[in-house]
Amino acid sequence: MQHESKSLSLLAIAAQWLCAFLYKTHSVSIVNKSCGILLAVLLAACNKEVDYINSIDPIGNTNIVELDSLTAIGDVYVPDSLSTSAGLSYFKMGFLQDTVYGNVLCEPVFRMTVPAELPELTNNSIFDSVALIIKPDRSHAGDTSVPIQLAVYRLAEDMQATNSVFYAHHRFATDAQPLGTSSFLYMPYRKDNDSVRVVLAQAFGESLFDMLRKKNISTTDVSSFQSWLKGFAVRTLSANSNLMLEVPKTDSAIVLRLYYHNDVGRPDKQEVSFPLSASVYGYYAMHINRTTAVLSGLQQKTIATAPRQQLFHQTMTELNTRFSFPALKEMLKNMAGAQIINATLQLKPIQSNLVQHALPTTLNLYYYHTDGYLEGPLKDANDATQTGSLQLDVLYEKNSQYSFDITAYIKQELLSNSFTTKRLMIKAGGAGDALQQLSMGMPGNTQYTSRLILTYVSYNNN
Repeated sequence: MQHESKSLSLLAIAAQWLCAFLYKTHSVSIVNKSCGILLAVLLAACNKEVDYINSIDPIGNTNIVELDSLTAIGDVYVPDSLSTSAGLSYFKMGFLQDTVYGNVLCEPVFRMTVPAELPELTNNSIFDSVALIIKPDRSHAGDTSVPIQLAVYRLAEDMQATNSVFYAHHRFATDAQPLGTSSFLYMPYRKDNDSVRVVLAQAFGESLFDMLRKKNISTTDVSSFQSWLKGFAVRTLSANSNLMLEVPKTDSAIVLRLYYHNDVGRPDKQEVSFPLSASVYGYYAMHINRTTAVLSGLQQKTIATAPRQQLFHQTMTELNTRFSFPALKEMLKNMAGAQIINATLQLKPIQSNLVQHALPTTLNLYYYHTDGYLEGPLKDANDATQTGSLQLDVLYEKNSQYSFDITAYIKQELLSNSFTTKRLMIKAGGAGDALQQLSMGMPGNTQYTSRLILTYVSYNNN
């Protein structure tokens, strides 16, 4: 009230001077009325209370705090079964070696079907050769500078599906010896997608050609044909290969082609194609060996503690890391009145293997519930899916990072219990990421400094 008293004193002096001036220039009645009004104003000013802004505590201190020292805890897991047939439009084919994730061998297994139109073969028609032609798309992971070696085996037993679905662990017997082998150097950026032609055994081709000449039912009826040729398995000979490819499940990408000619006194080369069967009988078997890998804990079980304070993600095996911040509640429980303003998760990729596995441009974040339900991907304040906002360090390749707004998640976790708590999980979410592999520092990693940055308001009333 000290400043208020000074103001009133000055106002009283001014009023006294004004009254003296009026007595000299006006009548007494006018002066008395004017001075009465002025006195009323002064009394009203003395009785008025001070107004305070309600949003600010006049005796408190407001602090805006930024914290980035929280450590995450996580585990890596893989599903106990992985479907590699239903809903997939491609086969994975090849052998990929990795000291962190282990070695993965993918083996396409499929059936063929009869030609759309049978040729008219005469006694002058002469068999030349037969080959399985495979045309991968441009999706790949690994080393394209080393030739990949393929072997084509004939199935020795009928393919039996579980509810029309095949899983990565399914195995079917094959002949002991391959029908044919081939070694080729894959060039993914050729104008026309690169392809491999595996020439098959002469006896196999001659037998098929003879059935065509005789118009055997096995070349006209699909069921009879698939009883004679139960299918193929394409294996990668893993001695030196380190390449994984994707092959579309279409008859333009996989075809069995028989070559012959008609001996009519001039060159008359012909061919007949047996396309890939469009039925559900096509999948890829997967053989995984993590015995000596960093993630060896997943060799005999589906869950293991995340080593090296890192996040791991491998799309083709659906290997993922689930993580959370268990110290969050402990840290904030004694901060009475603290309010979270913003929470940003920054994840820094590990640069060791970016030559064979480029960083995905789209990375999604999901909620992992205690019952195994996966919710997401997370959205931002404008209801748009968060994609990681990749900042790519092209010059030094050391400071690339993904960023996510997880403010809503942090606020929920502060109020959660053992039943409602959720963990976070990353997944590559862009087109062409089916062969993606990504390792990142987890918040708390001192080498790859991923961070959870919390910004909150703290009120100190002491």
